[in-house]
Amino acid sequence: MEFLFDYRGVAIAHIQESVIYLISGKPVAYLQNEFVYAYSGRQIGTYEEGRLRDLSGCCVFYNDNKFGFGPITPIPQIPPIPAIPEIPPIPPIPAIPQIKAIPTTAWSKLSGIQFFD
Repeated sequence: MEFLFDYRGVAIAHIQESVIYLISGKPVAYLQNEFVYAYSGRQIGTYEEGRLRDLSGCCVFYNDNKFGFGPITPIPQIPPIPAIPEIPPIPPIPAIPQIKAIPTTAWSKLSGIQFFD
């Protein structure tokens, strides 16, 4: 299980078996290779080198194992114990992924749960 922290160092979600769950246990997205998809099949970002980025290349979340290029991250807070995860829906056929944006050192304007909407 990998926790995903926002720009404040607060654990918002975690990844378990290629599914992204909110701390509440609700499945909100899934990983296919380095691409992040909502359960609508729409691509919402990329995930590599411990950083989840939006489609413009800005960092939305990071994990404890981050490395590589990106914004300065705060020291993460101790994450809460996540709720028992719900059973995720069956992923639809995902959209053809966009060409990855060039990673930036900026934080995304989409923060927290807002990213998954």
